[in-house]
Amino acid sequence: MADTLTIDAAAIWTGNKGQVIRDARLVTKGNTIMRVGSRAEFPDVEGQYVDFSQYWIVPGLIDVHAHLVFGDQGRRYEDYIREDGDDLMLLRAARNAQTHLAAGVTTLRDCGGRNNVVVSLRSGISRGLLEGPTIVASGRPLTITGGHFWWCNQECDGVEGVRQACRQLIKNGVDFFKIMASGGGTKGTDAKVASFTVEEIKAATDIARNHGMRTTAHCEATASVERAIAGGIHCVEHAGFQEPDGTRTYRPDLVEQMVEKGIYYSPTIQTAFGGVKRYSGRTGLSEAEQRGLKAQRYKLERKLENLAKIYAAGVKVIAGTDAISHFGEYVTGLELFCHSCMTPEEALVSATSLAAEAIGLGDKVGMIAKGKMADLLVVEADPLQDISALRKIAAVIKGGRFFTGSPVGAAYTPFPPVSREPAGVDEVLGRR
Repeated sequence: MADTLTIDAAAIWTGNKGQVIRDARLVTKGNTIMRVGSRAEFPDVEGQYVDFSQYWIVPGLIDVHAHLVFGDQGRRYEDYIREDGDDLMLLRAARNAQTHLAAGVTTLRDCGGRNNVVVSLRSGISRGLLEGPTIVASGRPLTITGGHFWWCNQECDGVEGVRQACRQLIKNGVDFFKIMASGGGTKGTDAKVASFTVEEIKAATDIARNHGMRTTAHCEATASVERAIAGGIHCVEHAGFQEPDGTRTYRPDLVEQMVEKGIYYSPTIQTAFGGVKRYSGRTGLSEAEQRGLKAQRYKLERKLENLAKIYAAGVKVIAGTDAISHFGEYVTGLELFCHSCMTPEEALVSATSLAAEAIGLGDKVGMIAKGKMADLLVVEADPLQDISALRKIAAVIKGGRFFTGSPVGAAYTPFPPVSREPAGVDEVLGRR
């Protein structure tokens, strides 16, 4: 019984919309949830007793889009590639993973790192060498020669080149394929221009399906969204809907296709918010900074408007941070979801059960139910009333073990400290 916990809570939100258990009790054994219900249903205490009867418990959060090998503020991609070896990237990735876990992210899909760094980290965590979230790793993202993230070392061109790259990635032990379907922030690439052809994307998605794997595509250009959908992609990242002239135009026809084909959408919306917030409240901006603020505000406003339309159309929206320079800051994206179009509960679904389904782990994580992993986030207030309650963390439990807030022994202190303050969404954008 040493590895058994009985945990009481004021309420448990299970991950199913509308399903809240009041005066709740759950029992975990090892890394698994054995039972969950009300205290009246399960009056007996098994193993160690933990009293969270004044708190809410929700499933551990899932970040479907992060880049663990980065995370030093103020550095460009080129700085990392020129200055850092894989050994340093692995150390940084481990730190970032633990910082994210301390913020309640118990599962993380890494969407691209150099060489086999993140695959190695995933294996180290799964073997118990260090604490961290469950990692789903793409390893090196597929990109055209000189394309976005080319320095991760998986350039490929043409259908046969893509097939060969996919087979090599499978050999290296990746969990899914990340496809850079347009340019991005990498020097020399253009986010307004598609990269791979439909046939090249289809080559990757066909191999993925043959091996029971999933795919997701970085899509900033409208043309890249169109090609990714036609190529059989499973999930779309960003969907910037950028035209060659730099405008961002909503495409209802493409959104309809996403609904029809059951494609998931990860808007990574807080990256645009971060760009606006950098300038917020500052005076005396230079002309270059004023242009930057204008561009970031235009990007954010269009993405918020498009998100509301995409969500209303019925696309399955999931939560991802695109964490590169900031880790441990997850809730801002959910606050933006609520600012745009979602209720707090809908935002929670996007961050838990729906996200788990999207990344192929719906049978293991994303819900509090018998047989699921004991990945739990304990918070001080009701997140169904205010999503920012997810910042008020009392404990993070990963696989039945306390990572923060342990009632026995010292709590882990992440580095850098996790922010508990709201991101100021309403202050920066104005209330809706």
